[in-house]
Amino acid sequence: MPDPDNSRTGIELDLIDIRAVNADEQSEKAAAPANESPIDSDTFIQSVLKKMSRDDSFLSFSEQVGDVNKILKMKYSSAKDISGVIVKDTALTAKLLKLVNSSFYGQFSEQGITTISEAMIILGTEVIKLAAASLKLYEMMQSKATKQVLKEKTLKGLQRSLIARQVGLDVGYGNAEELQVSAMLYDFGEYLVALFEPDVYQQVRQHMNTRRVSKEDASYAVIGIKYSELARLIGSKWNFPPAIINALQPAPRSITKEEAASPEMLRRFICSFSDDIVNINTQDGSVGRELSRISEFYRHILGISPSKAADLMKTSWEKIVRHASVLRIDTNTDPSSQPAVNVQDVESGIASIGSLMDTSFSIHEVLTRIVDDIWKNFDFSKVCVCIKNKPMQTMEARFVRADDTDFFTRHFKFKIGRMGDLFNHALHNNTPVVIEHLAVNPKGYEIPLWYIDKQFATAFGVFPIVINGKIVAMLYLDWDPDRYSLNGDTFTLMEKYRDLIIRAMRKKR
Repeated sequence: MPDPDNSRTGIELDLIDIRAVNADEQSEKAAAPANESPIDSDTFIQSVLKKMSRDDSFLSFSEQVGDVNKILKMKYSSAKDISGVIVKDTALTAKLLKLVNSSFYGQFSEQGITTISEAMIILGTEVIKLAAASLKLYEMMQSKATKQVLKEKTLKGLQRSLIARQVGLDVGYGNAEELQVSAMLYDFGEYLVALFEPDVYQQVRQHMNTRRVSKEDASYAVIGIKYSELARLIGSKWNFPPAIINALQPAPRSITKEEAASPEMLRRFICSFSDDIVNINTQDGSVGRELSRISEFYRHILGISPSKAADLMKTSWEKIVRHASVLRIDTNTDPSSQPAVNVQDVESGIASIGSLMDTSFSIHEVLTRIVDDIWKNFDFSKVCVCIKNKPMQTMEARFVRADDTDFFTRHFKFKIGRMGDLFNHALHNNTPVVIEHLAVNPKGYEIPLWYIDKQFATAFGVFPIVINGKIVAMLYLDWDPDRYSLNGDTFTLMEKYRDLIIRAMRKKR
């Protein structure tokens, strides 16, 4: 299948010279551990860029970056010019006015602020320009955050930007606009890997945990490029201001106070400090110890005490919670309150895959696209199309997206027959079956021992693929019941994906 036209994406698929993007940090890389990556970095980058260019919603994301840049680069434009750019986006204008009229910026009159121009007069042009760019970036990242890990990263990006802005004000940093946007995008490289290459993302996390190294060292070891380098690469492709791109890298571990005095280096330290704060694990009782450690590391540059760091962490989160309704933020991780999936976007993706079948498509390509699409759009732990092994009369995992792909692919298979277990019941009756939790099984389905012995998920769904009365395949999904639930909209969409699989297999039979 030919690649789609990339002229409107801003993401070219040419080979990239990483050295050109990172010429200013060669001395830091010299001290980094040797790259033992089994993945070729150029190939990996091309894969990410290709997936970005094929993702319909990311095309819109890429185009909107142009709007953000337009706002950011209007340094010497009049308030009227800047206002003119903002008001063209009616949704952004409405949200921005809600925000400036909330306690986020303070109330100014009973009537409130009614226009962007008025907001600029009262709050200042730079404040409104910053707020508009930050909101735009947050909404773009939020729109892609269909999986829990991405939701958490998007929230951390917002909290990081609030902390960085306050620290910038406290230390007298002159350009809060660049600082806040830089902080929001600080882990964008990691975000992209989690979004488009979740298996690789899990490999990096595993490397971090087993080798006890930083995210930067782990990503370099696994994929041959640091997360920060990937973020700066994409930032360059999208023509973000150089000041923002430069800030998307960790602060050096050893530097004199004089060297850190430059605005460029101070910006890196503020963003790095903010990232360290939002990534403190608040569940394991080590918060105080971590705050002390972080404060000590940045003390000679930022002069922030542990109590001040604790206050920044607390007040930034409280500000997000207090304005959650204005920002359309879900700060609750309870699966019963999970935001509804964007049905229109998912159906658009289904239609896009369906259009493949009007070409000389490969069944492998279609099934891979379907599994990738489900994995991307829903918070499932595993997505698998199983195929019937006719000689062996078994159903076996073939097309898999999961955090533990290898183990699942090796062990998820079962004998097809007139057994009474849940999987055979679903296949022989051509009926989807959903188990919200193994402990709650109202219809009394028999869960087979092979499934229990391998400790597969406690919440899962099975969608049979039956063609002309013959069992051919099966769509399997599972999830963490403490973080997700399969609601009615999701069930309907899974049936549409199943119909897509049936349609593809009919055409290739």
